[in-house]
Amino acid sequence: MVFAICAAGKNANTTARILNHIFEENEFIWSNVLPVAYLYKEGNYLADYLKSLGIGCYNSRATTIRQLHRCIQNDKDFLKVATVADLENIHGIGPKTARFFIMHSRPNQRVAALDTHILKELKANGHEVPKATPPAGKRYNELEQLFIKLADKSGMSVADYDLAVWKKWRKKEFVVAT
Repeated sequence: MVFAICAAGKNANTTARILNHIFEENEFIWSNVLPVAYLYKEGNYLADYLKSLGIGCYNSRATTIRQLHRCIQNDKDFLKVATVADLENIHGIGPKTARFFIMHSRPNQRVAALDTHILKELKANGHEVPKATPPAGKRYNELEQLFIKLADKSGMSVADYDLAVWKKWRKKEFVVAT
């Protein structure tokens, strides 16, 4: 979930590299439930730490992580059972982040995180799509269902199809015209 929060609107590879550093440096900190002392240390320790590592929007992300921690404190299984709506009730978690986490942390989920790669895939399949991910609501849900139908047609799970689409379009972004 921390990856999903920190990767929102950012480069996934860069975020993964930064978070890998955090987890290696602070292995004892990242247990199933983050220690309160770390999250609520005097001042804005968590935001300052995220900033020092190059995590953008560090104040907002620190707030999100703190609120997530409170949910985990209230229910140690929160991340295993939280619905999209439960996650969207946390500051800083929108439809894409909530669905990304659920899709990639639980088997056989029927949700889609509409990122630029998925929008490109939908457009390539003849669908009219916006340039950016729409907010939660009717249009998001319509596009999500179109993507799920494409995944079904491919014979892959939604998560596997999402990864295949990400790899496909990621490669095309780095093609240099000659």
